[in-house]
Amino acid sequence: MESLLEWNSVIRPARPVALLSIMSKVMDTVINIQLLKYLDNNNIINNRQYGFRKHRSTGDLLAYVTHLWNRAIDNHGESCVVARDISKAFDRVWHDELLVKLAAYGLPPGLRQWLNSFLNDRSLFVAVEGCSSDGSVLFPTLFLLYINELLEITSNPIYSFADDSTLVSCMEPGKPLSSQETVRRRQQHASQINADIKTIVEWRLANKVQFNVQKTQATTLTKKSHDGLPTLLGININNNMSWHDHVVSIAKTASQKLGVLFRCRKLYTPEQLLLLYKAQIRPSLEYCSHVWGCAPKHSLKLLDTIQKRAIRLIDTPSLTKDLHSLEHRRRVADLSLFYRFYRGRFLRAHPYQVEVLTPRTSLLQHSFFWRTSSLWNQLPGNLFPDGYNLQQI
Repeated sequence: MESLLEWNSVIRPARPVALLSIMSKVMDTVINIQLLKYLDNNNIINNRQYGFRKHRSTGDLLAYVTHLWNRAIDNHGESCVVARDISKAFDRVWHDELLVKLAAYGLPPGLRQWLNSFLNDRSLFVAVEGCSSDGSVLFPTLFLLYINELLEITSNPIYSFADDSTLVSCMEPGKPLSSQETVRRRQQHASQINADIKTIVEWRLANKVQFNVQKTQATTLTKKSHDGLPTLLGININNNMSWHDHVVSIAKTASQKLGVLFRCRKLYTPEQLLLLYKAQIRPSLEYCSHVWGCAPKHSLKLLDTIQKRAIRLIDTPSLTKDLHSLEHRRRVADLSLFYRFYRGRFLRAHPYQVEVLTPRTSLLQHSFFWRTSSLWNQLPGNLFPDGYNLQQI
């Protein structure tokens, strides 16, 4: 019994359940679908917002910002990053100000009146282990509208996934700098970032938003000596853009999960053990692998060790013989994401083939876009379907 409890606590956290009337759920969903369609058709939500948006994910955001950081280093520069998180994002939206913003975004009076009724005197919450919070499919969309202007008021860009925002400032001189010039540019860099932070603070006060101090992190990403190990959307980013520490962390977490499964293996059949590995352990070995897949080979071998242990645990060759290697799965994931970017016109290219520029450093050469461009160009042309279909390739 202890093993089962331990397994549940480590592998399968409790999922909250909201008991709402069917009419309420349907109405909320219909309004949310129409609202999102209006926002997309009119390009209202800032393009640097990746949260709660169709065809966008944390992986997309991480792929792009890490590309910016690698490119800065490749161009003899560096990046400064400030990551911030809004406290209790959905619980503390100032309703009166939200309604003003909705009017500014052109929402019709009838819809604003309905949303006003939706927000006022509404008793809706999810209870988990004695704690409760508000919840509705509309809340995330309304929250994106509430903080939308935050992504437009700074001189350096802010990239956001819902309430997690990251201010990014890249210095790319394109040539080696003297020590004196480096100091001058860093001072200019710092001055711009401080001005942006002041703007963010002013916006916070005006909109009654509270940032989580414990989750606020700042660092410089450079090949030069510097302290700092920030965490962004579940990814541990070393200040010199090395991914060894992150891969070690992944291996440690997956090993702990696998250890729990070893201790209660007698409670499951081999088929169930395989299913648990695929559903609960392997995903933790692959989350955003397109970002950190350029880690040193000796680091990535730590992950291979986890899968080998899982195969020994299942101990049924007929079940595990079709398990692809983690390296193979990372390559497929890279190409699938690249395919989506390609069809979505994130890259400019002639049919199928993409131009691959020669990077100055191995850091940029091994990053997602450059690494996967080479794989992409090696694919046979007859592999591609006539229309965009990620399931068909």
